Amino acid sequence: MAQLNKYPATVILTGISIFLLIISFWGHVDFISSLMFFEKYELDEIVLVVLLIALGVIFDFNTLQLKQKAEIQKQKLEAINDTVRKAKNIVNNFLHNIQMFEMEASEHLSDESKLLFRVMIEDTVEKINGLETLAEE
Repeated sequence: MAQLNKYPATVILTGISIFLLIISFWGHVDFISSLMFFEKYELDEIVLVVLLIALGVIFDFNTLQLKQKAEIQKQKLEAINDTVRKAKNIVNNFLHNIQMFEMEASEHLSDESKLLFRVMIEDTVEKINGLETLAEE
């Protein structure tokens, strides 16, 4: 029964086909009477059934393909987001180490160098945070 849920259009159109087939045999209704070749051999009902079921199969197949493509795209985006988070972690660890180095080396640096060092660190933090924001969108 779970397999039938995967192919709703095929199930519905098969049901409609069976219903139309029963009506055509019991009620002597011709659905495609304009096509003489089919009427001559009483194939009009069979042709209608085959066409309806084929439409259902084609629709369900395309729907499944679209779902699979969407799932693949979702997995790719998750992988990109994970990569960005890991890169941010690595850069943040490096920046933390640089800050520790700055504290130890600050007595040997000029005020201008300390300011430049601080600006470079803050600029890098801002850029890496911007990358994470882009990845989440």
